[in-house]
Amino acid sequence: MSRKASGKERVDIIEKTQKNGSVYVYRRVSIYDASKGYYVSKEQKLLGKKLEGSDEIVPTRPKAMQGSRKTCASDTKTVGNVTASRVRIGASAIIDHIGKACGIDEDVYSSCDDAVARKIIAIARYYLQSDGEATSHIEKWQLTHLMEPYGYPISEDTVHDLFERVGTDETISQGIFMNRAARLDDVKVLAFDASTISTYGQSHVRSRYGYNKDGDGLETDKLFTFYSMLTRQPICYMTVPGNIPDVLAVENAMKQLSVLGLDGAEVVSDCGFYSEGNLSTILQASYNFITRAQYDVKWIRPEIDKAMKSLEDTGNMSTDEPGTYGITVCVTHRFEKTRKYGSREKGLKAGDKELFSRRIYLHIYCNDVNRIKENRALDETLMKLKKEYVAGVREFKPAAQKMIDRFFRIKNGRNGHVEITFNTREINEEKKYNGMFVLVSNKEKNTFEALRKFRKREWIEDFFEEYKQRTGGKKYRVWDDLTMDGKKLVQFVALCYYEHFSREIRELKQTLGEKNGEHDHDLKRNLDKEKELKNWLENTSIQEIFEWFDAVEKVDVTTPFARKTWTTEVIERDRMFLDKLGIVL
Repeated sequence: MSRKASGKERVDIIEKTQKNGSVYVYRRVSIYDASKGYYVSKEQKLLGKKLEGSDEIVPTRPKAMQGSRKTCASDTKTVGNVTASRVRIGASAIIDHIGKACGIDEDVYSSCDDAVARKIIAIARYYLQSDGEATSHIEKWQLTHLMEPYGYPISEDTVHDLFERVGTDETISQGIFMNRAARLDDVKVLAFDASTISTYGQSHVRSRYGYNKDGDGLETDKLFTFYSMLTRQPICYMTVPGNIPDVLAVENAMKQLSVLGLDGAEVVSDCGFYSEGNLSTILQASYNFITRAQYDVKWIRPEIDKAMKSLEDTGNMSTDEPGTYGITVCVTHRFEKTRKYGSREKGLKAGDKELFSRRIYLHIYCNDVNRIKENRALDETLMKLKKEYVAGVREFKPAAQKMIDRFFRIKNGRNGHVEITFNTREINEEKKYNGMFVLVSNKEKNTFEALRKFRKREWIEDFFEEYKQRTGGKKYRVWDDLTMDGKKLVQFVALCYYEHFSREIRELKQTLGEKNGEHDHDLKRNLDKEKELKNWLENTSIQEIFEWFDAVEKVDVTTPFARKTWTTEVIERDRMFLDKLGIVL
């Protein structure tokens, strides 16, 4: 005869691993059922979860209570015997396609908890589709839009909590950066640039008064971002106080690249980062570089003077930019470094200065059009200053006064009469270098290949402007550094969306209206339609494309007689556009 069941409860801790690597921990209470011959679960309670790679149990987001949700676009409303919903799906479908195509959604999911990832992606999509609207409008926006992939209403408090959560966990942003660096096709050549961002916040330790491009008198942060030159996709960024000069950020930027496995990449930057100390830092870190330098640098000016005679020979003209001439000069230059460790052989201690020599390529260029423009601008400025001086003006800004002292010869006569002549020698000396610019590199020795790479970097200036205008990054209205850091990461994700879609549009326009050897495609009727689509894309911005397709709605109606769903019709041109990108509404 079997032993009678004691009726005693058994308590077990159960762990269930999710697809994203998080482990949900449950407390299960079970009791033995004699009729079944095994323990039956009596109660199960979620204790929390363990994040991937951690044994610490953290609380989960409370489950939404029935009826506690506010109305959003995906909700259906029932009145009597009729149930109906209306939601805008056009622009949302395009952005969903972008997130999957560029891989940024997957990079976010694999870098943080599933719930956090969904909120990051949802708010990034809101920034992109709403043209950088403030998150205070997000709940109203949800009434008519799908807030994929997070299906719950997002209040201002929810946004603040997310920004603070992301801002306090550096592993989330660094994980996304690591995934971006590993995913992009070619990161051998990187653009490096800076942007100043103003903030209204009063509790920002990092925000400082410094150089402010907007001239709004606010404290600023500086955002340094690396872009892939091939894909134009942002890879990573770092933030420093607004009063830190650009030239001081290079050493930490090189460390950022190193931890992402991008050692040996070629870094292209503008003259804001040029200094011999920076070049020394980059050379010691074994990176290649192309940077613009000022032509009045002490060791560069003599080389320009030597190249003047032959610079504008026809054989030195660029085939890509007629009117631009270039010469490359190889020089050996001595740089200074600070020793981290002492050397008995050299008799040096840690912290001592040491000189080392490297081969450097100076790429010297002159552009005829720019020379004419700069000469004319100088002449117009001098004539304006002369007119003001003769009229009796004596107080000038420091820059203007410096020009007066250098380029004018002034004689004061009787009765307040002033005679002004120009110092032709100094003016000609100034004009001698107009239209000229210099690139410095340690690897690229081809004159116009270095110029082509630098021209691509110049596009990054436009990307930073898009970052500010299109993702709510013009001025920050967040309270402290933590929420600011969280917001920056969400905007970074939005920028990845924007840049990938821009690339898809550029590549699409190159194929439209062009024969490809396929019979049906090469028919005149089809090519004419493609040219019509191309003309539309040429005259329509990215934001206008989103606004255009935002009019596409999905309506779902259920009555006692039938259930029907329909979508707003699209014209043939729009259908072609969606088909070309593989987007299904």
